[in-house]
Amino acid sequence: MQGDTRARTKLQDPSAFATSLTILAMDRLGAEMINWHPMTVRHEILDEFHVLPPKHNLDKIYTGMGLLASNDFYRRLPVFIQYCNILGGGQFNPARLDLADADECAWGISEAVLLAPPDDTDEPFSEEICYYVGGVLDEEGIRNPPDVLRIGKWDIKPSYGELSMQDPMMFQMEHEAQTEEGEQIKTMLRQRLDQLLREVSSLPLENGNTSDLLEKMQSK
Repeated sequence: MQGDTRARTKLQDPSAFATSLTILAMDRLGAEMINWHPMTVRHEILDEFHVLPPKHNLDKIYTGMGLLASNDFYRRLPVFIQYCNILGGGQFNPARLDLADADECAWGISEAVLLAPPDDTDEPFSEEICYYVGGVLDEEGIRNPPDVLRIGKWDIKPSYGELSMQDPMMFQMEHEAQTEEGEQIKTMLRQRLDQLLREVSSLPLENGNTSDLLEKMQSK
């Protein structure tokens, strides 16, 4: 009974990670749920846990299912953007285009790789996705991204502005600002991975354990 209470609380927690919610649902409903229609999953979660998660948590579960069911996150740009938004805590709205920023891309890739590693480990992402990430880094002025964003590509490698190069003090300030942006993303990733590790380790599972996933997370 206590486990059910904890499970219901987690399913309704707006800060819960997609990985945790997906593992919790699959523990009770079985791995076959990744092939079910979203409305079936919604109905089965309500029937099993006697609670209906808020829409953004259901979106996280559907995203976890999508990651486990196919390789589309790594190959199709629209899916990549949508999943990064949801994994980053955003709301899914099919009527509005919401481009994923650097933070969302960094966390989306990190969580996706933990939950559903790509089939092709040499070149996991399509060129279209790599150029999208490159464009995001360029637009946000990030020249020293965390490793997870080094998939980014540019047709022409971005450089510092001509004016900045002519003004040493301006160049230094611009360089420091761009370096700080990259460091902030790295700090965010470390904090979220630590939070995810603690969250997954405390899940009230009945039919399985998370030892393999925890081992991967602790090695990051």
